[in-house]
Amino acid sequence: MTQILVVDDEPMNVAVLGAMLESKGFEIDSAVCGEGGLELVRDRSDLVKRGQGQMYKLILLDYSMPDMDGP
Repeated sequence: MTQILVVDDEPMNVAVLGAMLESKGFEIDSAVCGEGGLELVRDRSDLVKRGQGQMYKLILLDYSMPDMDGP
């Protein structure tokens, strides 16, 4: 199953986008801040190194967030 990470500081955006993608059969992880998104990528990377998962195929990242922005 295709893994997608959604990171946005607006919880409603995360919920709506996540629901839309899940309805199309994608598996979604989400975070509402940049640091949370980085933590999920690190966790996923550890799973991949152990052969227990796949890396995200797509990361949808808000360009402007208060704690850490997209760029």
